[in-house]
Amino acid sequence: MDKENLVSIIVPTFNSEKFIVQCIKSVLDQTYDNYEILIIDNNSIDGTIDLVRSFNSNKIKIFSVINNGNVAISRNLGIDNAKGNWIAFLDSDDYWYRDKLFKLMNQRVEDFDLMFHNMDILKDYKLKRQKLRFTRISKKKYPSLMETLLEEGNPMFNSAVIVRKSILNKIGNISLDTVSHSMDYHTWLTISKISNRFHAIDERLGVYRIHQYNLSNQVHQSHIYLDIL
Repeated sequence: MDKENLVSIIVPTFNSEKFIVQCIKSVLDQTYDNYEILIIDNNSIDGTIDLVRSFNSNKIKIFSVINNGNVAISRNLGIDNAKGNWIAFLDSDDYWYRDKLFKLMNQRVEDFDLMFHNMDILKDYKLKRQKLRFTRISKKKYPSLMETLLEEGNPMFNSAVIVRKSILNKIGNISLDTVSHSMDYHTWLTISKISNRFHAIDERLGVYRIHQYNLSNQVHQSHIYLDIL
């Protein structure tokens, strides 16, 4: 195991049996093999954990937590137990395309502290091709990550971000004091205070699922600039 390029994938779950199989399978099917999956389960009472265990993979580790509705607690537990130098976030209702990790980890990773990519959207069982307005967030116009975030809002889906564990540790991991729908944005802004080593990849490397139960649907990702095609 190459720890330097090991990716620790943090997947918070809560009664996720409807989506968790596709989520985990999309990781196990990755063409990049140097990763671990940390399932952080918030006391699920459905078949979520049985489905996770059914994969019988030594890449999967299961942790239990009661987060009282604050998913930051789950994500921070994952960060604290991650063995990799890179942290990737993946919500249990989202999934990745099989080359996602390969394409990220074959960038000049030594030059970056945070990387993110584009995603497709799945809504009402239909895949909607969308694009973030990457021309707006290019370094040619906005030379700093902070300026990008302040001018354009949050262009990053949580499931599209990979970040150095050391950077998360420097900011005290994910704040427990922010409201849930702005938690990700707050995290990226805090990182931007200490690092400008970011890289945006204008490729669709995964799928963000919109449904009536997911938290981010409550604000309809209004802080992310989208063009639905």
